[in-house]
Amino acid sequence: PAQTTCVASERSHRKSGRAAERANLDDIINNELAEDSAKTAASEKKMKLIANMETERVLEGLIMGKGFEDAIVSMTDANINIVVKHESIKIEDAAQIYNLVVQQTTYTASQIILTPYSA
Repeated sequence: PAQTTCVASERSHRKSGRAAERANLDDIINNELAEDSAKTAASEKKMKLIANMETERVLEGLIMGKGFEDAIVSMTDANINIVVKHESIKIEDAAQIYNLVVQQTTYTASQIILTPYSA
């Protein structure tokens, strides 16, 4: 189905985009001509990227552990986007997801964007 393909495509796109970003950051970190401040900034950005990737993976697993068939989580500085495979989301389901996010991250409920999809 188109939606399933869309989620699989998003996962693949996210993975390849992040691999490219990590490679670019590594180039800066390992460049002998780069200034120390640039190397430090690149190292900090890489550490944040890796931490976000781990948090997204954990949240996806926890959300699926709550009975959702599939979930994809994407974190930015401003908000966290969560797409779950479900026909519709009841208030109780949303509350469970919101609680997981608030417990596992520094995001507040107003920063959580929750979107259902069905295949």
